[in-house]
Amino acid sequence: MSVLRIALVQSQLQWRSPERNREHLAALMDRTGSADLYVLPETFTTGFLGDAQEEEEGMDGATVAWMRAEAGKRGGALCGSAVIRDAAGRRNRFLFAGPDGAVRHYDKRHLFSFAGEDRRYVAGDERVLFEHALWRVNPQVCYDLRFPVWCRSRGDFDLQIFVANWPTPRIAAWDTLLRARAIENQAYVVAVNRVGEDGKGVAYPGHSAIYDPLGEVVIAPWEEESARVAAIDLARVREVRERFPFGREADAFTLD
Repeated sequence: MSVLRIALVQSQLQWRSPERNREHLAALMDRTGSADLYVLPETFTTGFLGDAQEEEEGMDGATVAWMRAEAGKRGGALCGSAVIRDAAGRRNRFLFAGPDGAVRHYDKRHLFSFAGEDRRYVAGDERVLFEHALWRVNPQVCYDLRFPVWCRSRGDFDLQIFVANWPTPRIAAWDTLLRARAIENQAYVVAVNRVGEDGKGVAYPGHSAIYDPLGEVVIAPWEEESARVAAIDLARVREVRERFPFGREADAFTLD
């Protein structure tokens, strides 16, 4: 499947209301129509840091079961992040559920200490790559976007997905850095942010978007709650990399 239809589900999130959020996101997806991949926001069940009084969930909990069921029903993959408990503690975990029932995950590496996320959750330490159809995918969560070394391609992904609760005062950075990641990695960047106001009074403006491997707009940032769909083509990635082989001259680096 070299062409993917991707649905960006830009939603308001109810504070500390997992079941209501799951129902609301399902309704938005119902109105969107078919897609090969539905992308939901960061912490889509509770809002950012909205899980303090919620019962802990593991990979055998209601959210992962719901994602499996929705992916199977729609015949397309579903991804977004949720708070998941494992043996080390609570994680801000990017979940990717395929229509075959398989669920892969990435634990957010860069926890947002400015808001105390590092005191609530355990950071991930593994850079994750996986295949979906013919695409090599690199998942990232919100604050990860600010760290270009962590986000940099080693020639090993074609699509980078960011899910976020990125607030209004810093939205210019979100817009700029998403485009930069697409250009520097010569990859598609797919990004979904939430809208509305959370339980702490923090406002979020959306600005979900898709950029192609030259940084050109596929879906432009927008602000209202809705879902938008566009097709991306793996042939475009290959064409750009062959025509402009900048990656061959990139500096080598390692991560500790």
